[in-house]
Amino acid sequence: MKDLEFLAEKAKELLDRQIESYRSNHTKAGSIIGISAIFLPVFIFIIEKSSSIIQILSVIPLILFGISLFIMIRVLRSRPLDQGFRPEKFDDLVNKNYEDILLYEIGAKRDSFRDNEIISEKQNIRFNSGLIITIIAIAFSILLLFGNIFINN
Repeated sequence: MKDLEFLAEKAKELLDRQIESYRSNHTKAGSIIGISAIFLPVFIFIIEKSSSIIQILSVIPLILFGISLFIMIRVLRSRPLDQGFRPEKFDDLVNKNYEDILLYEIGAKRDSFRDNEIISEKQNIRFNSGLIITIIAIAFSILLLFGNIFINN
């Protein structure tokens, strides 16, 4: 019985970590959207008074920001994760013995973990892609801003 309790606890910990990672990506994606929303108007305001070559080149980071925002919004809109036990199963489990309940719990969390893995992996790929594109857009924007200062001097 102790073995099953140990496995049930480990299954719970794994599922909890997976769900926490998923929620963390949601939070980080929201932060990146917020930072981009602040950076973009400032960038556009500064570039507005720059030379025509800098203005033309500024289209590249603006497009990259648009792509990254789209990807980050998709991260925020991803499907909810399965959390193991389903409330409608409580009625079925009331009449079961402790061992059967533990076995059900372990199986439910294992299945949830597997189902969630597909969703989490897609979210991680989207988040990492959006983050990389955002970093490239910011770096390119900063280079353009420094280029603008250099051209104006």
